[in-house]
Amino acid sequence: MTPRAKRFTVSHRSRSKFERRGLRSYFEYRDLGIRRATRGKVVAHVIRARRGKAPHGEWHYHECKIQFVYVLKGWVAFEYEGVGKITMRAGTCFYEPPRIRHREFRHSKDLEMLEIVAPARFATRRRPRTASGALAADERSSRRASDLQSGVRLSTRAPVQLTGHEIGGLPAAFTLRDPTTRTAVDPRFIRLYDEYTHKPLERRVFLERLAVLAGGTAAAMTLLPLLENNYAQAAIVDPADPRVATSTVTYKGGTGDIRGYLAVPKAGPPKRAGVIVIHENRGLTPHIQDIARRVAVDGFTGLALDLLSPLGGTPANEDEARAASGRIDRADAVRNLVAAVAYLKRRPDAAGPVGAVGFCWGGEMVNLLAVNAPDLAAAVPFYGLVAPTAAVPKIKAKLQLHYAGSDPRINAGIPDYEAALKAARVSYEVFVYEGAEHSFNNDTAGVRYNKAAADLAWSRTMAFFKANLR
Repeated sequence: MTPRAKRFTVSHRSRSKFERRGLRSYFEYRDLGIRRATRGKVVAHVIRARRGKAPHGEWHYHECKIQFVYVLKGWVAFEYEGVGKITMRAGTCFYEPPRIRHREFRHSKDLEMLEIVAPARFATRRRPRTASGALAADERSSRRASDLQSGVRLSTRAPVQLTGHEIGGLPAAFTLRDPTTRTAVDPRFIRLYDEYTHKPLERRVFLERLAVLAGGTAAAMTLLPLLENNYAQAAIVDPADPRVATSTVTYKGGTGDIRGYLAVPKAGPPKRAGVIVIHENRGLTPHIQDIARRVAVDGFTGLALDLLSPLGGTPANEDEARAASGRIDRADAVRNLVAAVAYLKRRPDAAGPVGAVGFCWGGEMVNLLAVNAPDLAAAVPFYGLVAPTAAVPKIKAKLQLHYAGSDPRINAGIPDYEAALKAARVSYEVFVYEGAEHSFNNDTAGVRYNKAAADLAWSRTMAFFKANLR
């Protein structure tokens, strides 16, 4: 037998087994024999979820040259420093740049994935965060190297901080920055995605243009998950949170029955003010439902509307939802919103005043609702098109306006709108978050999400409602 033949390796499922001795106690590992065949150059194993075990969610990175994973079954959710949270589903293949800090915080019970790493022996270093969010000193692992499968080794030496690792295949404009900053993404990618979601472009045209801009199809496919919404992350307030009761309701709108997602606090006074939550041009998504729950946690009745109800409701497919939003007549949508104000005011648990908050398309709808609902008490549009300046004198609600600094399409309307508000003596305040992108408040929006801006804007929103919905 030749030396090459001796190194030929086959790993049959029926003749191998999963071991629990591995890097993570909540996974089981099936070695594929590649480490021995390549004399330590590469390790390959199938990883599957261990029943009854949950991920620790610890931040760490690997000192290796190459690491990529292919999801065979189920799904797994990771958070990458400077990139954000991404859910990988069956059929997804992802490459982790060396030393990128990350954590795995959730996975399906049936998760199985193939992992290939070079070299076979590599160090994994842990860098937890302090309560303030800063990087803490290394945390010594409770596992010893001898307990680890496939030659993976833990080390407690001080690691090198990430300062700009480039993702393979992407142009230099797309890099990961220092851990204390957000991802530096070429603004052209975000402008193109904004055009795709708002013009809208056909998906085929968008992908073709993204490939040209990114320098190839492979680079474009790597970028795509960082741009698109990932609703698996839409749970700042869990749907099963014991503080909140949720239900689906229907009320009579101006065009017929309108469905909504209602969230009410379980504690507190029996009657409370209501807040209407108006969705983006994707309809009533899990993220918008989460916003309603966040409103309820702060003591209000939150009603997230499905303004696509006249067209059969929000489709599961985002492209179809955007197309449906484009067919909604704005005058009809406003009539349905005015009816929602009346619905919240006449509920038996209503304390009287009603406010509204909306995002993107919903931000524009908040502005239009303020023009057409004299009994609306407070309105908070996020990065929405402005109301016609001639109609501004009709506004009776107090306004709090939030804008992204890097959003020229929307921000072009701010000066005239502000001048009209001043002339009409409308009570308002404006906040512009420099460096933030359109959709910065949406925590499912990949690299467009800006946590610092979102947290500040949301705290201002809740304080505004608490001051004006009394």
